[in-house]
Amino acid sequence: MGVLIIVAVVGIIDVRELHRIRMISQSGFLVSMISFGCVLTFGVLEGILIGVGISFLYILYRIATPEMSTLGRVPETDDFKDVERNDEFIMYPGVVILRFDTPILFANAHTIKHMIIEKVREEKFVELVILDMETSPIIDVTASDMLGELDDTLLQKDIMFRIANASGEVRDVLRSTYSDDRVGHIHATTTVNYVIDHWLKVNHDDDIEE
Repeated sequence: MGVLIIVAVVGIIDVRELHRIRMISQSGFLVSMISFGCVLTFGVLEGILIGVGISFLYILYRIATPEMSTLGRVPETDDFKDVERNDEFIMYPGVVILRFDTPILFANAHTIKHMIIEKVREEKFVELVILDMETSPIIDVTASDMLGELDDTLLQKDIMFRIANASGEVRDVLRSTYSDDRVGHIHATTTVNYVIDHWLKVNHDDDIEE
């Protein structure tokens, strides 16, 4: 009977899809294989429920341990990309542009604050820190308060803090907690390029990089 069950389960496994998942995401493949093992061990329903639970825990783990990217400007464009994934990019002296790959919530807010402060400490000279929130379309009240606190911390070091590419939901939360007033009024048109251009015109009008 056990052999028949295994054969039946294997028969419904999409091997090509598993191979595709493995090529795209090792972690996703691992979760899939664990779920498959749970189905074989505990039964279909129980295995699926355990797999869903594991997937949920993995999502929480990814949120709690975000990856931070440093951005640079792609030459002859207004686009800013991860400097570790692009060979050619323009960096602005005194400007640090950061982006996280996750929503900013209570589970990771203080971790993100610490990561930003540590990044600033690593740099020899920083006048402006920009948080690109294009890949962080959701924040909660804890995260909004953290961004306001981060602005206060950086101001004590004479460093300006600005947010760019914030979604409508993010802007609403920032306004409701008054953090918007502290980090500069953010609009739908507040892009990384806009923030840098405005900052250069106000502070370094003669140093604008072509």
